[in-house]
Amino acid sequence: MPAELTIIIPAKNESQSLPRLLTSLSRQDYPHLRDTRVFVADAASTDCTTAIAELCAASLHLQLEIIPGGLPAVGRNTGARRATTPYVLFMDADVEFADSTLLRRAMETMQ
Repeated sequence: MPAELTIIIPAKNESQSLPRLLTSLSRQDYPHLRDTRVFVADAASTDCTTAIAELCAASLHLQLEIIPGGLPAVGRNTGARRATTPYVLFMDADVEFADSTLLRRAMETMQ
């Protein structure tokens, strides 16, 4: 089944927040999570945001790619242009999924 969802996360200096978001994302029971592309749109972070994102992605088995960002709208738009799926989810880097069923239920509702 082709991917249905792309997740876009604009980020700048989010080395503290991003691991919590990515960990909570990896715990979602959405059955197509492994096919879901996750773009971290980095706005020239001066901390280790990109390195941490890549380490998290590898250890959590997420299909993550770092792309150029900018102010949040620039990062969102850059990610949206790369999305090839019918659904796109924009997330702030300091958000966490508290409920492990949220992504699956949201996709079921949208479909």
